[in-house]
Amino acid sequence: MRWETLFRPELCLFSVMKEKAVFGWVWVCMSVITIQAEEVATVVFGGLIVTMEPGAPAPIENGWMSISEEGRILEIGSGAVPESIVARETIDAGGKIIIPGFISAHSHLWSAPFRGIASESNLYDWIGAAHMPFYPYYEKGDFYNYTLFGGLDFLSHGITACYNWVSNNGYDYDHWMEHLEAQLDMEQRFILGWAMDTTESDAVNRERLEAYLERAETLKESHPNMLGVSLSAVGLLQGDTDIPFKEGKLMQDYQLDAQVHYLEAPNVKHQQHNEFAILKASGMLCDQLHFAHFIHTTDQILEESVAAGVRMAWNPLSNGRLASGLADIPKYQRLGLRIGMGARWPSEWGSFRSIREYANGDVCHSYEIRVCSGHDPVSCVSHAHNRECCYAECGRSYW
Repeated sequence: MRWETLFRPELCLFSVMKEKAVFGWVWVCMSVITIQAEEVATVVFGGLIVTMEPGAPAPIENGWMSISEEGRILEIGSGAVPESIVARETIDAGGKIIIPGFISAHSHLWSAPFRGIASESNLYDWIGAAHMPFYPYYEKGDFYNYTLFGGLDFLSHGITACYNWVSNNGYDYDHWMEHLEAQLDMEQRFILGWAMDTTESDAVNRERLEAYLERAETLKESHPNMLGVSLSAVGLLQGDTDIPFKEGKLMQDYQLDAQVHYLEAPNVKHQQHNEFAILKASGMLCDQLHFAHFIHTTDQILEESVAAGVRMAWNPLSNGRLASGLADIPKYQRLGLRIGMGARWPSEWGSFRSIREYANGDVCHSYEIRVCSGHDPVSCVSHAHNRECCYAECGRSYW
């Protein structure tokens, strides 16, 4: 299943807030759908509405919106609510800001408990200190609790949808599936990347994937927060050149998108440059692939990736925290690469300020939102005083 159309900015969780108090949560859809309705479930009025509507970057002052029983926006406007709209519930949002939730295009929710460990380390040293020592000791229930903790942490900071990348190397499959059970128990929209177990046979992995796809299909109505199925691809991370060919075949046979870490840490960039040919030969390099990080590219790799329709998840906070480097996002944009943003590890951004704090005006005041908004996150990075606003205000998965 392709997640490009499912994991999109229109599907957001809105929060209505004043100062630092959350006034209320409601599932909504950012798309402005103008229909006539004699009665609607809810009308919110009087607030400053910040949307991701294409071509409409300015907030709507004294805005109102009507919401259906299904939790989707029917209409958005400014000024007085039309008399023709009758709502069973009304919410006065005067003096409050209504913003879309952040969509994280690359995350590892289960790592949340490791916050604060090896905070001075780069990527591989951090993994060695914060993860490797604990691998032999994970017990049943740990992945469920860790993922639940990470997801609730995301929600508390206004991150309302995420792509959760999780590998599986030898864990009992039911133990690994705790990641999914935790996500189903949260009101966070998500795609959990299904992971091939590299210690198992191809037949076992295919049997598990088919059962996972079948279950995902049955969950569509009962758990609409599950937005689709993708592949958490290991790619070349383990140094096994056979794995990309197996993952490429799964992508093709089951029409799955895949996300793979590539060109993140500077100390392995030359090795990964040479391995780009394997990604091409395996069939992974196509419009079903999205790279996580993709920092240390060459012009050839970048141009061929764009031509193949590859996308990327940009994790500026993670890349800075782990000294991985800075992706040349303006150049990527000029070449036509489609780019998403992510808050990668709950464990690595303990000091990250929540979306509520930005929207409340601790960093961005209402007049600044017009200058620094989610419609153009890169512009935020160029303003030192507003440098972090791009994390708070971007509500789209790819732009």
